[in-house]
Amino acid sequence: MKRLLLLALVVATPAFAQEPAAPPEPPPAAPVPTWYAQALTSSMVGPTMTFYWSKGRSMRAFTVVQGRPVLTLVHGEWYYVIDQLAGTGLAVQRSTRAIADDAKGQRPFAWEADLILAQGAERVRTEDLGGMKAQVYRLTDRVSRREVWIPESGERIPLVVEVFDRGLKQTRRTQYAGWRRDLQIPDDYFRPDPRVTLERLSYDEYLTRSAQGPVGELPVLYGSMLHGTR
Repeated sequence: MKRLLLLALVVATPAFAQEPAAPPEPPPAAPVPTWYAQALTSSMVGPTMTFYWSKGRSMRAFTVVQGRPVLTLVHGEWYYVIDQLAGTGLAVQRSTRAIADDAKGQRPFAWEADLILAQGAERVRTEDLGGMKAQVYRLTDRVSRREVWIPESGERIPLVVEVFDRGLKQTRRTQYAGWRRDLQIPDDYFRPDPRVTLERLSYDEYLTRSAQGPVGELPVLYGSMLHGTR
């Protein structure tokens, strides 16, 4: 009798459903890559020093053009070129092609090493650059001869870029230095100072005006970031 009663209690007692396991936490997002470098470019027009910062595809570049400090900012859909002496500048909406390029995640400056290797450059020699061994890659065509020096470790950062223009018979040499990565850079560093007076143009407005002559007093130094790559 007791056995039957115990069996009845077991059958009558509802089974407690197990609580569902908590879903696994998503992996932490990969940090946005950041870079810094400086570049000294020598050409027939004289030396030019440029300082670069980037975070993902956002870029800040500072250079001096004929005595005028020129600040270029690229952030999201906007390309800015600012005269820091005058406190004025131009803001142009970037093309859809340039925005699409952002998805590739490529560093927005100093991508000469990636480009020349993708185009089939050949390694021609090894050089010593301040105690660092560099592999020199060369690509020639009927228009120019290009050489890019890359660390012997194989890291895709250019150390020296030389371009000989056959038509002009001139050589432009750029030497990069001070490479740093994984810096803590706030997003606001890639936005213009609110005190700057900006003229804003859509991309189509910019193309229409540029067909008639220069737009503004300062040059667009990084055309691929405005127009995109082909």
